[in-house]
Amino acid sequence: MWARKRIDIGWRDLLAVAGYALLPGSRATARQSAEQAWPNKTSPDQTWPGSDDVIACLSVRSGLDLMLGQLGLPAGSEVLVSAVTIEDMVTVLRHHGLVAVPIDVTPADMSPNFKDIDRAITSRTKAMLIAHLFGTRLLLQPFAEKAQEHGLLLWEDCAQAFDGRYAGHPEADAAMFSFGPIKTATALGGGLLRVRDRELLTRMRSAQETWPIQETWPLSTSRSFVSRIARYAVLKFLSGRIAFRVLLAILKLLGRDPDRVLNSAVRNFPGDALIAQLRHRAPAAMLRLLARRLRTFQTDRLDRQARLGRRLAHRLASVVECPGVAAAEHSFWVFPVCVRDSAPILTAVRAAGFDASAGSQLRAVPTADGSLQSTPNAARIASETVFLPLYPELTEPAVDRLADVVTSLQQKV
Repeated sequence: MWARKRIDIGWRDLLAVAGYALLPGSRATARQSAEQAWPNKTSPDQTWPGSDDVIACLSVRSGLDLMLGQLGLPAGSEVLVSAVTIEDMVTVLRHHGLVAVPIDVTPADMSPNFKDIDRAITSRTKAMLIAHLFGTRLLLQPFAEKAQEHGLLLWEDCAQAFDGRYAGHPEADAAMFSFGPIKTATALGGGLLRVRDRELLTRMRSAQETWPIQETWPLSTSRSFVSRIARYAVLKFLSGRIAFRVLLAILKLLGRDPDRVLNSAVRNFPGDALIAQLRHRAPAAMLRLLARRLRTFQTDRLDRQARLGRRLAHRLASVVECPGVAAAEHSFWVFPVCVRDSAPILTAVRAAGFDASAGSQLRAVPTADGSLQSTPNAARIASETVFLPLYPELTEPAVDRLADVVTSLQQKV
């Protein structure tokens, strides 16, 4: 059984971070190491100007909360957001008294619709938050020009777009990258934000130093970092083909929903009191692991994943919609397909030895009155998406077999 997703971390990295947890060292040194690790990489399209404009946070959501707290935008200010996004991002905006104004997406590349942006801008609009979704990388220059035209801040949510090369658009006021548990090159948490306004960045750094450090010990505390290491080591083991088949059989025997169990297991900030959970500094062990993952990151595996993604997309192009497939750049962090009824496709691919999921933290963002009528594409994608397994360990014959299963099923619909 091919698991729906494999934790993108090696056993050596897990052993290393276990050692970091035992001997964490200086947190200040660990933070500096994480902030400096990526800019030392060189690539033809590297746009990151230097480590002095980077801040390491517990998560992207923590970084957004930190930035908004120091910006102090007037209550009621509007932020144009990609209409498909992580629900917590909207929660953070609302906590700061801001109004999220959803901009419907174009399914082909998941970019916000330009005409909708023009119609949505008002005197209360202060910023745009553009999300690169599913591993896509949007062409941000038109949005940068639009933001400049109207005097808006431009924030770039790259949480799903890390590829070891792109480091944010040079005209974005903030570019946010996530290394959470299911992300590429995971550090089991952590986020890096590039902030263009150096005075704002200085205030953010000072404010973050007043936050408590996320607990590392004891092991019995479910939110401690050591518990997180142990949990994801178990999940990595269970993502093996035999172990995962056994896990699904046990869940079936217990009458448990695999989507509910597995999505809960990888949720970064479970339960209530989101803001209180976000307002912590990353522990030294997490920062040291983040620095290690960035220093040792190899693009070869991600390039292979992208090739497999294009292969699967080509095979499915005529039978099912694959949101984002037409994006200019795509690492295929996940592989979504849209189907009206998820049950048949989940049953069919699992019977063929592939796990798939209809669960996700992505949501369609409603308007202030709770309506989704102005964002029909986002509403449909959020409700109809099934995620097929795709990662570098899949073989080309396995990808072709998965495509055959989906094609055969869709042709019967």
